[in-house]
Amino acid sequence: MGGPIKPRRKPDLADPYLKQGLEALDKGFLSDAVAAFEKGLEASPQNIESLLNLGYLHLQMGNFKNSFDAFAKAVAYHPKSRTAHLSLGHMYWLGGRGNEALDQWRLVESMNLDLNRGLHVVARAEQIWKRVLDNNPTDADAHSNLGIILLFSGHMKEAITEFESVLQLAPQRTEHQFYAAQAYSLLYFTGKNSAFKREARNRLQQLAQMATPFPHAQVLNQFLERL
Repeated sequence: MGGPIKPRRKPDLADPYLKQGLEALDKGFLSDAVAAFEKGLEASPQNIESLLNLGYLHLQMGNFKNSFDAFAKAVAYHPKSRTAHLSLGHMYWLGGRGNEALDQWRLVESMNLDLNRGLHVVARAEQIWKRVLDNNPTDADAHSNLGIILLFSGHMKEAITEFESVLQLAPQRTEHQFYAAQAYSLLYFTGKNSAFKREARNRLQQLAQMATPFPHAQVLNQFLERL
């Protein structure tokens, strides 16, 4: 994931910290990367790359509230950012809040993808996990990580392919049924293809009928039914 940063925008006070954070991430030091991106926000509180990077890293580390807060700030400061709206919509969906997710996703389809690949951890991590899978196509964790990356960068069909690979390799990892349903739901919202809606509902129904129902599966299935 090395190589020089090549911003496509004017220099920003957060840039030195973005560079530090990405270098820390290259070495696998997630906490150091988070600390660097937070310093970037101190230097430039509205810097969108710092906000998006923090949102994704906090999600990866299981800090859902911090992740949500970072993406929400990205939307507040940059209301025309497709990536920010897409990401916040995903966070609402993961929390079982279908209406709020749909409100964000409706804004996505009219915008161009604005991901600054040279400054965003998602774009850099995508290449890493692809290389891992080139060496070991049966690495379920790599398929999982790549699927989440593709989900948050707007590549729904490719994300579904990765989630299906996880389920083939590790059927017990049922959260990937939920992620696949999430991707199918967004495909339905943006394209109105009823086949995507049926697929999402079928997966959510299976999750809701498990001995221990999967969190939010039932309420999201009911939300889709009403659409």
